[in-house]
Amino acid sequence: MSSWRTSEGVVWRLALGWMVVVLPLLTGACRQAVAAESSPPAPVLQQRSSVATPGTPPSSTGPVPPPQAVGTPPATASAQVPLLLGVDPTQAIQDTESALQSVRAAVGRKDFASAARDIEALLQADLPRFASLWTNDAGLAPLRDSEPGRALAARLPRLEASWRTALNQGLPLVWWKPAAPRSEEGDDSEAFTTPPPALLRAGVYLPKQRRFLPAGPQEPGVILARLSVDRASVLLVRGTLGLGLTSMLTDLEVSIRDAVTGNPMTPVRSPAPDYRGPEALQWSEARGKWAFRVQNGDQTNPTLPQFSGWRDVATDGKWSIRSVSAHGELISEGSVLLGLPDGWVRDGKMLVEESTRRSIPHNTEPAKHRFLQAVMVGDTLWLSAVESWCDASTPEPTSILRHVVERITRDNKRVRVHEGPGGASLMSLGEGGLIVQVDKEARRFLASVTTWKEATALPEGVLLTTPLQPKVCHSL
Repeated sequence: MSSWRTSEGVVWRLALGWMVVVLPLLTGACRQAVAAESSPPAPVLQQRSSVATPGTPPSSTGPVPPPQAVGTPPATASAQVPLLLGVDPTQAIQDTESALQSVRAAVGRKDFASAARDIEALLQADLPRFASLWTNDAGLAPLRDSEPGRALAARLPRLEASWRTALNQGLPLVWWKPAAPRSEEGDDSEAFTTPPPALLRAGVYLPKQRRFLPAGPQEPGVILARLSVDRASVLLVRGTLGLGLTSMLTDLEVSIRDAVTGNPMTPVRSPAPDYRGPEALQWSEARGKWAFRVQNGDQTNPTLPQFSGWRDVATDGKWSIRSVSAHGELISEGSVLLGLPDGWVRDGKMLVEESTRRSIPHNTEPAKHRFLQAVMVGDTLWLSAVESWCDASTPEPTSILRHVVERITRDNKRVRVHEGPGGASLMSLGEGGLIVQVDKEARRFLASVTTWKEATALPEGVLLTTPLQPKVCHSL
């Protein structure tokens, strides 16, 4: 009896031990099963064709996460890619209607969710270009009235705010593509004019993201596009570039647009009443305001351009050039940046720093070195000089266009950074570096970089200004 009771106690103790170990495991497994049944399934990426955005050729159908609203965290781990604004300037740009093709097709079949995703991708790529279309295009009215369209409209203020913030973080440049070659067949009425660039957009380049954020609308026929220093407005000039015996700018139209929405801003006055004839137009900008001065038409010496006084674009009031340190000049051969740093003046063949009376010979003759620009980077003066003239010493006049870029230290030691054919322009950067453009190439110099080889090349077509081209020289 005693041994039986002892055996019975052992069995009970073993049973209780098994329950203590196994029952919690069974209970946890049951809880996990219940939780799995009650939770929603893991999100799956939708399969759709990628949007053909400006600067991005269409790709094959594949998994693409839906666009994420600006300023909100991604919904899934698969959408952890940061939002990229702007376009890749190394890729081809599409015309507007081709870019909108997928949007219009989705609206036609009343697939408003897909249409909203596609138009949002376009707005993220080029908001100034597509914002007015989203607001005013009659064909997109059904999308705007739909639930996905109203949700998109609610997100657009965030996108606009992000765009304005990004415009203050990039390098103010232009995105340029040369004019398409003209056909040799047909009407020759434009034989003595230069076609406008195939693409000219002001904006900023973001080096880390390798993206260009366009500013202002995309319009045909633009021959000058500039973003203001305070990133608030874009100056656009349209007109005809003549190539006659005297190169002419004619039929100029000036407009100032909001940098993000592309909407017209302050009404502007023409550079001159019924402007036709003068071969050069100078522009300048300070604190978001713009001014022009035009070259007099009745010059006695074409090698010494005489310009009228500066006039404010918006008010037609007088403008003090001393309030700005740099400006530019537009001619039929392109455009170039000009000017001296604050505190420097040009005195004959010398550049003089007024405060210290430091002087530097620049050895440029107006007839040859027509364009001169200098910028200060720390204690170093960077100087660009451009020759642009016709050499008539040969039976057939030869067009001369070449540049020299120099770096001049405080002790007046000169180092030649670059020289060769084409024009040159400079722009200093706030962090102590600068951008140097020679002909159709621009490079970024950080504060510690002093040679052309060490500088970082910007993408093709991302420049300070439209490149100069050789003059058209005629025998008399």
